[in-house]
Amino acid sequence: MTVDEIKYEIIEAARRNGANPLQSLAQAKQESRFNQSAISPAGAIGVFQLMPGTAAELGVNPYDVYENIDGGTRYIRQVTNWFPGRLDLALAAYNWGVGNVNKMIWGSTNFAPQANWPATDTVMASVPNETRDYISRVIGYMTELVNDPVYVASGEGSGNLPDGVDITDSDIRLIAGVVIFGLLAVSLLWRR
Repeated sequence: MTVDEIKYEIIEAARRNGANPLQSLAQAKQESRFNQSAISPAGAIGVFQLMPGTAAELGVNPYDVYENIDGGTRYIRQVTNWFPGRLDLALAAYNWGVGNVNKMIWGSTNFAPQANWPATDTVMASVPNETRDYISRVIGYMTELVNDPVYVASGEGSGNLPDGVDITDSDIRLIAGVVIFGLLAVSLLWRR
């Protein structure tokens, strides 16, 4: 399959599974650059880099591109539903694991009440660097892919972020600031 065909399949699977098509495209770009042959050192497989255990829970063969995309978009919908209105927490859960996010918030793998959810800046300061970078990159790809020809041709794209995706300028500045601060800290440590 070509990259454009994979993008089209992601959009269709996201629609079918109730996931945000733009978020799904952005996560697939971050996970594998739309490459079904990608396998991570940790054993994550395909376009959505599904771990074998997650794929089994979703009932999909992660080596089959169509099943990987179907499972990946269903998993995106699940984590988004677990953390409604909080793209940062949903992305952290996809990347770092739901249990880890709940432990960060609540000190337990159980789901924390929404009233206990931390602000985005606290989340960004509390997750591992890899997850912080993941969140920042996916949000960046969402702003880039909103104008992608396949996304626009699908009828989803209009040059604007879709309803339900609330990325404000202050969110982007905050995330960029946290990433820059992290890079500076790493740079200072590296020099020692």
